[in-house]
Amino acid sequence: HSPYYNWFMGIVYCTGTDDIDIDENKAIEFWNKSFSEGFYGSLQIANLYANGGSQIEKNIDKAIEFYKKGVETNGTGSMLHLANLYLSPDSSLQKYHNPKAALELLKKAVKHGGADACDRLGCMYSFGENVEKDDEQAVKYFKLADEYGSSNGTLNLGANYHTGRGVEQNLKKAEACYKKAADRGNHEAAMRIAECYANHTFGYDLTKYKEYLNKAVKLGSPRATYKMAELYYHGYSELNIKQDVFQAFVYAKKAADAGWIDACEMVSYLYENGIGCDKDIAKAKEYHNKASM
Repeated sequence: HSPYYNWFMGIVYCTGTDDIDIDENKAIEFWNKSFSEGFYGSLQIANLYANGGSQIEKNIDKAIEFYKKGVETNGTGSMLHLANLYLSPDSSLQKYHNPKAALELLKKAVKHGGADACDRLGCMYSFGENVEKDDEQAVKYFKLADEYGSSNGTLNLGANYHTGRGVEQNLKKAEACYKKAADRGNHEAAMRIAECYANHTFGYDLTKYKEYLNKAVKLGSPRATYKMAELYYHGYSELNIKQDVFQAFVYAKKAADAGWIDACEMVSYLYENGIGCDKDIAKAKEYHNKASM
């Protein structure tokens, strides 16, 4: 069988199908074969050990062993994941804390075209995380991340053009970056554009506001989904949105189930009063508790 076949079968056994039960040990076998034949596999094995599965116990030492194998074959994903592990603030991972090694790994990943590693470095320089804060360096890495295709890097580059941090403020370039990031599937970018059309940053345009708000919802933004709930709850004639408490409930519950706190409060209120749904005091309490967690 080809290395790709072995890699793909690893995915199949890791996630299961209608005909094949999950078997994480078999998944590791297939990924090991694929990797030994010069294809992917070590990163998937490492991630399985790093997070633990339904059958494989979490084992950070094993995860590091397989990340390092990926690093040796210039896998930028392995470099990024290992760097993130070395930088993790998680108290259970403190014995692995190694910012110097993480920085070296990220810079190596950048040399090999790792888009997300560029974005990670940009964020580190932006916040002064384990490096001296340097907005110009941050912009340099965000530009590289954008060139290599990272939607988050493009979003962050847009934010810097928007605010003028580390680069001359340029709203046209900010708008172009946000749009590009949204086209790459970044829901936060779609939401930012929507807000900028509503608050006059890119000119006031409610048609574009609604277009990008809908796009952000489709891309899975809990913030945009909650905003839609509010719009349906009150109705908004300028956007041709008629008051519809059932739709308000549907959007609010979706946002709440994705963890948006304000949406949890809204769903609790709707259940408590039977607005857009059947009255359900137990559910109201459940969502109220979610909001205060």
